[in-house]
Amino acid sequence: MKQFKLIMTCLIGLILLATIGSFASTIDPGAFFDAPIHYLIDNVGFSDVLFATFPYGAVSWTAGTSNMAGVTTNVYFIPLDGFSAFPTLPAAPSEAEDYHTLEGSITLAASCNVIKLYSTYKTGGLKSEPEGDTDGRYFKLTPEFFHPGSNAEILNFASSCINTPGILFFEEETGKYLVVGSPGHPVYLSPAFDTGKVGEGRKGTMFTGEAYSELMVTKYEGDLPLSPTSS
Repeated sequence: MKQFKLIMTCLIGLILLATIGSFASTIDPGAFFDAPIHYLIDNVGFSDVLFATFPYGAVSWTAGTSNMAGVTTNVYFIPLDGFSAFPTLPAAPSEAEDYHTLEGSITLAASCNVIKLYSTYKTGGLKSEPEGDTDGRYFKLTPEFFHPGSNAEILNFASSCINTPGILFFEEETGKYLVVGSPGHPVYLSPAFDTGKVGEGRKGTMFTGEAYSELMVTKYEGDLPLSPTSS
Protein backbone atom coordinates (compact mmCIF):
# COMPACT_ATOMS: atom_id res chain seq x y z
CA MET A 1 0.00 0.00 0.00
CA LYS A 2 2.82 2.36 0.89
CA GLN A 3 4.53 1.55 -2.40
CA PHE A 4 1.32 2.35 -4.31
CA LYS A 5 1.01 5.75 -2.57
CA LEU A 6 4.66 6.50 -3.39
CA ILE A 7 4.10 5.64 -7.07
CA MET A 8 0.96 7.84 -7.27
CA THR A 9 2.76 10.73 -5.58
CA CYS A 10 5.59 10.49 -8.09
CA LEU A 11 3.14 10.40 -11.02
CA ILE A 12 1.28 13.47 -9.78
CA GLY A 13 4.59 15.25 -9.25
CA LEU A 14 5.69 14.45 -12.80
CA ILE A 15 2.39 15.73 -14.20
CA LEU A 16 2.72 18.99 -12.25
CA LEU A 17 6.30 19.45 -13.38
CA ALA A 18 5.31 18.85 -17.00
CA THR A 19 2.45 21.36 -16.73
CA ILE A 20 4.64 24.00 -15.10
CA GLY A 21 7.35 23.39 -17.65
CA SER A 22 4.92 23.79 -20.54
CA PHE A 23 3.58 27.02 -19.05
CA ALA A 24 7.05 28.37 -18.27
CA SER A 25 8.22 27.82 -21.83
CA THR A 26 5.58 30.30 -23.07
CA ILE A 27 6.34 33.06 -20.56
CA ASP A 28 8.00 36.30 -21.57
CA PRO A 29 10.22 36.73 -18.46
CA GLY A 30 10.57 40.50 -18.84
CA ALA A 31 6.82 41.13 -19.13
CA PHE A 32 5.99 38.61 -16.39
CA PHE A 33 8.32 40.03 -13.73
CA ASP A 34 7.43 43.62 -14.66
CA ALA A 35 3.69 43.08 -13.94
CA PRO A 36 2.95 39.46 -13.01
CA ILE A 37 -0.76 39.91 -12.16
CA HIS A 38 -1.54 41.73 -15.39
CA TYR A 39 0.53 39.19 -17.34
CA LEU A 40 -1.41 36.25 -15.91
CA ILE A 41 -4.76 37.95 -16.56
CA ASP A 42 -3.86 38.78 -20.16
CA ASN A 43 -2.15 35.53 -21.10
CA VAL A 44 -3.31 32.66 -18.94
CA GLY A 45 -7.09 33.00 -19.20
CA PHE A 46 -7.72 34.01 -15.61
CA SER A 47 -10.18 36.74 -16.65
CA ASP A 48 -13.10 34.74 -15.26
CA VAL A 49 -11.38 34.36 -11.89
CA LEU A 50 -9.49 37.57 -11.23
CA PHE A 51 -10.75 41.13 -11.57
CA ALA A 52 -9.60 41.68 -15.14
CA THR A 53 -11.26 45.09 -15.40
CA PHE A 54 -10.43 46.27 -11.90
CA PRO A 55 -8.57 49.60 -12.11
CA TYR A 56 -5.28 48.48 -10.66
CA GLY A 57 -2.63 51.12 -10.62
CA ALA A 58 -0.13 52.95 -8.46
CA VAL A 59 -1.68 55.00 -5.66
CA SER A 60 0.80 57.76 -5.02
CA TRP A 61 0.76 61.16 -3.34
CA THR A 62 2.66 64.23 -4.47
CA ALA A 63 4.06 66.33 -1.64
CA GLY A 64 2.50 69.79 -1.56
CA THR A 65 -0.76 68.72 -3.20
CA SER A 66 -3.74 70.79 -2.04
CA ASN A 67 -6.14 68.70 0.03
CA MET A 68 -8.34 71.10 1.96
CA ALA A 69 -11.08 69.34 3.89
CA GLY A 70 -14.77 70.09 3.67
CA VAL A 71 -17.07 71.52 1.03
CA THR A 72 -18.38 74.99 0.20
CA THR A 73 -21.49 76.56 1.71
CA ASN A 74 -23.53 75.73 -1.42
CA VAL A 75 -25.76 72.66 -1.27
CA TYR A 76 -28.37 71.67 -3.86
CA PHE A 77 -31.28 69.28 -3.51
CA ILE A 78 -33.27 68.06 -6.51
CA PRO A 79 -36.34 65.81 -6.04
CA LEU A 80 -36.05 62.56 -7.92
CA ASP A 81 -39.02 63.34 -10.17
CA GLY A 82 -37.34 66.60 -11.16
CA PHE A 83 -34.98 64.95 -13.65
CA SER A 84 -35.81 64.20 -17.27
CA ALA A 85 -32.23 63.03 -17.92
CA PHE A 86 -29.46 62.08 -15.49
CA PRO A 87 -25.80 61.36 -16.35
CA THR A 88 -24.33 57.88 -15.95
CA LEU A 89 -20.92 56.38 -15.37
CA PRO A 90 -18.86 55.64 -18.52
CA ALA A 91 -19.61 52.23 -20.02
CA ALA A 92 -15.92 51.64 -20.82
CA PRO A 93 -13.79 53.59 -18.33
CA SER A 94 -10.19 54.09 -19.37
CA GLU A 95 -8.81 56.48 -16.76
CA ALA A 96 -8.94 56.28 -12.97
CA GLU A 97 -11.39 59.18 -12.65
CA ASP A 98 -13.79 57.56 -15.14
CA TYR A 99 -14.80 54.96 -12.55
CA HIS A 100 -16.45 57.50 -10.25
CA THR A 101 -17.22 60.57 -12.42
CA LEU A 102 -20.63 60.85 -14.07
CA GLU A 103 -20.66 61.37 -17.83
CA GLY A 104 -23.33 63.40 -19.62
CA SER A 105 -25.58 66.30 -18.69
CA ILE A 106 -28.41 66.90 -16.27
CA THR A 107 -31.74 67.88 -17.78
CA LEU A 108 -34.54 69.06 -15.54
CA ALA A 109 -38.22 68.36 -15.96
CA ALA A 110 -40.40 71.34 -16.80
CA SER A 111 -41.94 71.36 -13.31
CA CYS A 112 -38.68 70.83 -11.42
CA ASN A 113 -37.88 73.00 -8.43
CA VAL A 114 -34.17 72.99 -7.61
CA ILE A 115 -33.57 73.83 -3.96
CA LYS A 116 -30.36 75.75 -3.30
CA LEU A 117 -29.50 75.72 0.37
CA TYR A 118 -27.01 77.74 2.38
CA SER A 119 -24.89 75.63 4.69
CA THR A 120 -23.17 77.26 7.65
CA TYR A 121 -19.41 77.31 7.15
CA LYS A 122 -17.64 74.21 8.44
CA THR A 123 -20.86 72.21 8.93
CA GLY A 124 -21.26 70.56 5.52
CA GLY A 125 -19.67 67.24 4.70
CA LEU A 126 -20.05 63.68 3.47
CA LYS A 127 -19.09 60.39 5.09
CA SER A 128 -18.93 57.12 3.19
CA GLU A 129 -18.64 53.83 5.06
CA PRO A 130 -18.88 50.18 3.95
CA GLU A 131 -21.86 48.03 4.85
CA GLY A 132 -23.25 44.63 3.92
CA ASP A 133 -22.25 41.01 4.24
CA THR A 134 -19.29 39.14 2.78
CA ASP A 135 -19.30 39.24 -1.04
CA GLY A 136 -22.09 41.80 -0.96
CA ARG A 137 -20.45 44.96 0.34
CA TYR A 138 -21.50 48.48 -0.64
CA PHE A 139 -21.28 52.00 0.80
CA LYS A 140 -23.62 53.93 3.04
CA LEU A 141 -23.42 57.65 2.31
CA THR A 142 -24.18 60.07 5.12
CA PRO A 143 -24.34 63.76 4.18
CA GLU A 144 -24.84 66.53 6.72
CA PHE A 145 -25.10 70.31 6.80
CA PHE A 146 -26.55 73.02 9.04
CA HIS A 147 -28.86 75.86 8.00
CA PRO A 148 -29.29 78.72 10.49
CA GLY A 149 -32.51 80.35 11.57
CA SER A 150 -36.17 79.44 11.37
CA ASN A 151 -37.56 81.37 8.43
CA ALA A 152 -40.58 80.07 6.56
CA GLU A 153 -38.59 78.78 3.56
CA ILE A 154 -36.36 76.44 5.54
CA LEU A 155 -39.23 75.24 7.72
CA ASN A 156 -41.31 74.42 4.64
CA PHE A 157 -38.41 72.60 3.01
CA ALA A 158 -37.60 70.62 6.13
CA SER A 159 -41.20 69.54 6.56
CA SER A 160 -41.42 68.38 2.94
CA CYS A 161 -38.04 66.76 2.32
CA ILE A 162 -38.39 63.99 4.89
CA ASN A 163 -40.65 62.05 2.51
CA THR A 164 -39.08 63.19 -0.75
CA PRO A 165 -36.44 60.99 -2.41
CA GLY A 166 -33.90 63.04 -4.30
CA ILE A 167 -30.27 63.68 -5.14
CA LEU A 168 -28.01 66.02 -3.17
CA PHE A 169 -25.08 67.95 -4.60
CA PHE A 170 -22.25 69.37 -2.49
CA GLU A 171 -20.23 72.00 -4.32
CA GLU A 172 -16.48 71.58 -3.85
CA GLU A 173 -13.85 74.30 -3.87
CA THR A 174 -12.96 73.34 -7.44
CA GLY A 175 -16.50 73.99 -8.66
CA LYS A 176 -17.15 70.29 -9.12
CA TYR A 177 -19.83 68.41 -7.23
CA LEU A 178 -20.03 65.48 -4.84
CA VAL A 179 -23.19 63.56 -5.69
CA VAL A 180 -25.22 61.87 -2.97
CA GLY A 181 -27.90 59.55 -4.29
CA SER A 182 -28.85 58.23 -7.71
CA PRO A 183 -32.07 57.50 -9.62
CA GLY A 184 -31.96 53.92 -8.35
CA HIS A 185 -30.82 54.72 -4.81
CA PRO A 186 -31.92 58.26 -3.89
CA VAL A 187 -30.97 60.14 -0.75
CA TYR A 188 -33.47 60.73 2.04
CA LEU A 189 -32.90 63.74 4.28
CA SER A 190 -33.64 63.94 8.00
CA PRO A 191 -33.88 67.49 9.39
CA ALA A 192 -33.59 68.22 13.12
CA PHE A 193 -34.42 71.70 14.44
CA ASP A 194 -32.93 73.15 17.61
CA THR A 195 -33.54 76.60 19.10
CA GLY A 196 -30.28 76.46 21.00
CA LYS A 197 -29.90 78.28 24.31
CA VAL A 198 -29.02 81.84 25.12
CA GLY A 199 -25.29 82.15 25.48
CA GLU A 200 -24.56 78.79 23.90
CA GLY A 201 -25.45 76.61 20.96
CA ARG A 202 -26.97 77.77 17.71
CA LYS A 203 -30.47 78.07 16.33
CA GLY A 204 -31.28 76.29 13.12
CA THR A 205 -31.75 72.96 11.37
CA MET A 206 -29.19 70.21 11.06
CA PHE A 207 -29.77 68.05 8.01
CA THR A 208 -28.43 64.53 7.80
CA GLY A 209 -29.15 62.04 5.08
CA GLU A 210 -28.86 58.43 4.00
CA ALA A 211 -28.15 56.89 0.62
CA TYR A 212 -26.49 53.73 -0.67
CA SER A 213 -24.04 53.23 -3.50
CA GLU A 214 -21.58 50.77 -5.04
CA LEU A 215 -19.09 53.66 -5.14
CA MET A 216 -17.46 55.31 -2.15
CA VAL A 217 -17.61 58.72 -3.88
CA THR A 218 -19.42 59.87 -7.03
CA LYS A 219 -18.56 63.15 -8.74
CA TYR A 220 -20.16 65.36 -11.36
CA GLU A 221 -18.06 67.91 -13.26
CA GLY A 222 -20.68 69.33 -15.60
CA ASP A 223 -23.04 72.27 -15.22
CA LEU A 224 -25.77 72.04 -12.61
CA PRO A 225 -28.88 73.76 -13.98
CA LEU A 226 -30.98 75.66 -11.46
CA SER A 227 -34.06 75.81 -13.67
CA PRO A 228 -35.44 73.92 -16.67
CA THR A 229 -34.15 74.91 -20.10
CA SER A 230 -36.68 76.94 -22.03
CA SER A 231 -37.93 75.14 -25.13
